[in-house]
Amino acid sequence: MNSFFFRRRRAGFTLIELLVVIAIIAILAAILFPVFARARQRAKDATCKSNMKQLALAVEQYLNDWNGCYADQTSVGIPYQNPYSNALGGRWIQEFSHRYRDSSGQPAGLAKALWPYTKSLAIFKCPLEWKDQKKQQMQGIVWLPYEVGSSYYFKHALNYYANYYERPIKQSAVAYPSKTCLFYEEAWHYDAANPLLWNQPKTTDTKRVNAVFLDCHVGHIDIPYNSLSGYDGNWYYYDDTMTDPSRPQHVWDVSKGARDVF
Repeated sequence: MNSFFFRRRRAGFTLIELLVVIAIIAILAAILFPVFARARQRAKDATCKSNMKQLALAVEQYLNDWNGCYADQTSVGIPYQNPYSNALGGRWIQEFSHRYRDSSGQPAGLAKALWPYTKSLAIFKCPLEWKDQKKQQMQGIVWLPYEVGSSYYFKHALNYYANYYERPIKQSAVAYPSKTCLFYEEAWHYDAANPLLWNQPKTTDTKRVNAVFLDCHVGHIDIPYNSLSGYDGNWYYYDDTMTDPSRPQHVWDVSKGARDVF
């Protein structure tokens, strides 16, 4: 008898079996992908909070070494200059408050002032920060390229006061250090419609923002839009005594119980 008839038939999947397997895989993917996404989000959140805790510790060490004074623009060679000018303010924001490294990868801005206490540039970047700056530019100001701009913006109102009084601000001069932010992060973590804080458009959106406070604890604040609390949480009190009385300015005034949210 021909041995052909005794050969074992090769096993294979039918079309229906393949469709069932594909359907099962699709169901599992639909269930597990959101779980994995949330796990990745939590991991990035944890990295961000760790970064901010390290920044808070670095500031605390800086305060101990510098007689309770916060760093300001003179810490990186930007001199005090009175009267205040918008050009000088731009230098504070870009070269000190927002920059964490220069084009060659060396510490710059506030990162340079805190370098003896951090020894790491990685802690100045949040893993959730948008890299698409065109997308950012549609909603707000991008002060610096992604590669050199810190994710955590130092309160440049501190520079305003340091410049005005020509001395750094002491922690003891702040009325509410536990309520006043030192570093702000954009609202990347909370799925805000517009996560950018700078030049925030008029909206009813409220943003939950991670922050390091002036007493060096890490937490968050909720920033609503209203004309008195300021466009970005950086300024609290409107004071027209330092400039033209007919044109009130955003001023963070430590002598009037400064804090970030009413």
